[in-house]
Amino acid sequence: MNPFPKDEPLIPKRELAYRLGKAERTIDYWRRQYGLPCIKVSRSVMFRYSAVLRFLEKNAGKLGFNPRAPRRASRN
Repeated sequence: MNPFPKDEPLIPKRELAYRLGKAERTIDYWRRQYGLPCIKVSRSVMFRYSAVLRFLEKNAGKLGFNPRAPRRASRN
């Protein structure tokens, strides 16, 4: 059984950064340095949110990030 359903929508880096309350550059750094799971689509990098959350839960210590902590308030 695949733990990451293929019918889950892919989200762009900007959306992922917003959901996690992090900068887009942080997402790039985690992808390059720690192997944050992503899918390259042409020149874009897309993410499955469930895969990212599982990755963050497993690697929270070395990233200094708690995926269960409250997120940043809305930008509105």
